[in-house]
Amino acid sequence: LYLGSSVDGESDSFAYPLSDDNNEQIDDEDGISFATQMVEAQTAVVIVNASGAGFMNAWVDVGQDGVFDASDQIMTDIGVQAGKQAVYVDVPFGVKQGETWARFRLSSSAGLEPNGGAADGEVEDYQVKIIEEDSMVNYYPSSTGWTTVAFEDNWPYEGDYDMNDLVAYLRTATHRKTVGVTRVDIAGEIAAVGAAYHNGFAIRLPGVKRSQVDSDNVELAINGKTIDSWMPLEAGRDEAILLVTYNLWDYVNSGELCLFYRTEPGCGGKVQMSFKATIPMLEPVDADLKGAYDPFLFATPGAWHGGHFVEAPGRGYEIHLKNHAPTEAFDMGLFGAQGDDASSPADQRFFQTKSGLPWALEVGTRWAYPIEYHDVGHAYHLFQSYAESSGASNAYWYNPEHTSPELIFSH
Repeated sequence: LYLGSSVDGESDSFAYPLSDDNNEQIDDEDGISFATQMVEAQTAVVIVNASGAGFMNAWVDVGQDGVFDASDQIMTDIGVQAGKQAVYVDVPFGVKQGETWARFRLSSSAGLEPNGGAADGEVEDYQVKIIEEDSMVNYYPSSTGWTTVAFEDNWPYEGDYDMNDLVAYLRTATHRKTVGVTRVDIAGEIAAVGAAYHNGFAIRLPGVKRSQVDSDNVELAINGKTIDSWMPLEAGRDEAILLVTYNLWDYVNSGELCLFYRTEPGCGGKVQMSFKATIPMLEPVDADLKGAYDPFLFATPGAWHGGHFVEAPGRGYEIHLKNHAPTEAFDMGLFGAQGDDASSPADQRFFQTKSGLPWALEVGTRWAYPIEYHDVGHAYHLFQSYAESSGASNAYWYNPEHTSPELIFSH
C-alpha cells in the first residue's frame, strides 16, 4: 500500500533541504499533487493517488515551527480507494503565509500520528506554500520544477568556456494582488562550482527599489539555517538585490582527490548548499517581475580574480545573463578594457562576444552541465548556433540527443 507509482525505503525522515528525495536520483514523492493553491481561509483541492484502499492522514506545519501538532492536521482518517481522487482541505484563517511543509500518510490503519511506525503504507513529505486571501502566485518554472543558471567566470575572456564555474538551480514565486507585487520567494540549490576563483552569488529584482522592500522582514536561510551574519538585502543600494553569499566556497567543498565541486568525473555526491529567501514589500509594487529575475555572479571582495586585474575587482565585477545590464555596483570601466567581451552599454548589449556567445545562460530545466575543462559547445553540439542566433534556431539544443554524453557531468 503506497502513494504514487513507487516507494523507497528511508531509515528516517527529514524536511527540505535534507530530504533524500531532493538530493538523490530516486524521488518517490509522487502520490500527492495540488489542483489549487493553498489560500488562507479557502478550500484547497488535493489529488491523492493511492495504490489501494486505505486511510489518509495529513498535516501542514502552518505555524512554520518545524513540528507537527494536533492543530496542524488537515486530513483525519479520510477513506481513499485505488487510483486518483480529489480530497478537499480547509485552510484556516489567520495562518502564517509563506513556504512550509506537509506530510501525507496512507495506511490500512486509522488514527495514525505524523511520526511512528505502522504495519503498512507510505509517508510522503512536500514543500507547500500558503498564500493570503485575494492573492495570486506565479511560479517559475513551476511550483516543483527548477530552472538552471550557469556561468563562465573568466569574463571578459572566454576561458575554457565549460559553463560550470557556477551552476545554480532556481525556482521563484511572485505573489501579486491587483495593485502589484506583495512578496517574492526564491529557492535554490548550488549544483556546481568549477571555479578556482572565489565568487559570490546574488539576485536582483528588476524594477524594485530597495526602499520598497520591507527590509526588516527579509529572510534568507542556507541549508535550513537563517542567515544573520550579513544583511541579505544589499545595503547602500537603490536597487533591491538579494545577496545569497559573498563566497560560494564557504558552503561547498570539492571532496577528497577533487579540485572542484561536482564538475569532475567521480566527484559527485549530494548537493551541499541550498537556500530559500522571502522578500516582502512594504506596499504592493508595480513591477514586471518574472522568470528567474536577474541572477548574477560577482567576485568575492578582496579575492584574487586573475592576472589580468591589477587588484582584486571585488563587488564591482559582475557576470549577468546575456543582455542583462549590470547593477549599480558594477565598475563600468571594465567594459571594453580588454578580452573577448563585445558589450556596448550605449546599444544595451551586455556580456556577450562579437559572435553573440554569453558568459551566463539559463536553461528552463534541471540542466546537465559539461564536465571540467570541456567547452559547452563541444558537449552540446547545437549550442553555438543557438547562442549566435540569439535563440532563433535550435531552441532545444540542450536535449540529450544533441550531446556528447562523455562530456556531461554525471552525478
